[in-house]
Amino acid sequence: MANLKIVLNKKKKLKNNRFPIALRVTHERKQVYFSFGTDFNCSDEYWNDKKDLYFDESGIKEYNKQKKDNDKPTLKVFQNAKVLNSVLTIKLNEAREILLKYELEKIPFSFDTFKNDYLKVKSKATIFNVFDEVINELKNTNKIGYSNIFKSAKSSISDCFKKNDIKFRDVNYKFLNDYKLFLQAKGLKKNAIFVYFRTFRTLFNQAIKRKYADEADYPFLSRTNPNGFSLAKMEEATRKRSITKEQLILIRDYPTDENTFRFHAKNYFMFSFYLIGMNFKDIALLKNTNLVNGRIEYVRAKTNRHFSIKISNNAQEIIDYYKNINLTNDYIFPILSEKHNTPNMQYNRIKDVLAKMNQELNEIAKEVGIDFKITSYVARHSWATIQKINNTPISDIMDGMGHSTESQTHTYLNSIEYSGVDKYNENIL
Repeated sequence: MANLKIVLNKKKKLKNNRFPIALRVTHERKQVYFSFGTDFNCSDEYWNDKKDLYFDESGIKEYNKQKKDNDKPTLKVFQNAKVLNSVLTIKLNEAREILLKYELEKIPFSFDTFKNDYLKVKSKATIFNVFDEVINELKNTNKIGYSNIFKSAKSSISDCFKKNDIKFRDVNYKFLNDYKLFLQAKGLKKNAIFVYFRTFRTLFNQAIKRKYADEADYPFLSRTNPNGFSLAKMEEATRKRSITKEQLILIRDYPTDENTFRFHAKNYFMFSFYLIGMNFKDIALLKNTNLVNGRIEYVRAKTNRHFSIKISNNAQEIIDYYKNINLTNDYIFPILSEKHNTPNMQYNRIKDVLAKMNQELNEIAKEVGIDFKITSYVARHSWATIQKINNTPISDIMDGMGHSTESQTHTYLNSIEYSGVDKYNENIL
């Protein structure tokens, strides 16, 4: 969070040879000064740099006590110092309250947002300004994939309305309906349209939190806007793809040459299955430090939720193989290396390897007679389906996948107990 300090701004000298008094806000090594107006200025002899206030009588006495006789500067009590100091203290406390609100409401700090709140300025932000702000924040927190979703949503809105100065108050039911019709005319599927709208709704909520938009202008369905634009019927239930235990065994036993990428693609897929459908990005990021007492301890990149999974014999065989060929790399699998040292480089590398992996999986599927598209995500759904067929308690399946309801399994549990999952996962194949 930002740091606040009242200072004598010596970067600017006034015509009367005094310096303006300002609130200095520091965030990530950047400093911005907010002036208190022309009434707040003074020169060095009137400024108590120990208290960051004007010198009053008590301030001078305290200051002189800390200085040797031959080292005492000429100090003067500023006229109305007590009154002016009270005003400065109030203004500093107002700024502190704004930062506390950001912390409590988990609002990311930005100088523009702070300026609007502190100076009580009505925001002139456009939806594209806020898109850019959110995109940059996501990039800076290594959420490259999520930032790309916001980029795509921003681009599609710009493409639809051919404007770059759309204010939040301009977004109403008609605006959103026109946007939906535009996306439909472009041939986008229901779920793709839903993602764009969900992203835009998230942006609008962020804009309200950051004071770029008024709650009264919120165009989406809500308790305060029962006639708002609804996303309820936009999303189409995705057909979940899973394969049978017998088909998984066909993939597992499919012969591959160690010198081909197909060999690795099969290993990554099976490892994902053995690890309860672990996401490919999480597999790529695994390091030897994630191996703890016969378990894999990791934080899922997508949800930031901790998982602890017992390593089955099948999974251990795959780990041992890569340990022997990957001696100089901290990563368990040869997907990333130390040269992929930025979030963008990691994102692009994982994306490229995943695309190649899915291509190889489909070739294997054709070879063994599986007649639908196989992707890395099939491992996750197959694990759940096979466990259900094996009469594994639904509560343990939900725990293993990090889900909280039978029907949709998308709301993550606050805490996860893995002991039940271990027992049923040990001999799944």
